[in-house]
Amino acid sequence: MGTYDYGASTEQPRRLKEMPYRESPWKEHYPRLVGMLEDEPAKPKNNLIARNICCGGRWDDVAKQAQP
Repeated sequence: MGTYDYGASTEQPRRLKEMPYRESPWKEHYPRLVGMLEDEPAKPKNNLIARNICCGGRWDDVAKQAQP
């Protein structure tokens, strides 16, 4: 695993490894988790932002390189 931001390099892999996410019933309910750590874990893939409402302030502060 390469060097990533805090969440993807330390907390995310550690927490996933503490759970049997590659076994039933998790692999059926959350199939995208199974190969997540091997598929560029620092990239916010499969994160959908839709039908959100904001009342004041800024809510969509997403890094330009992550927007696609």
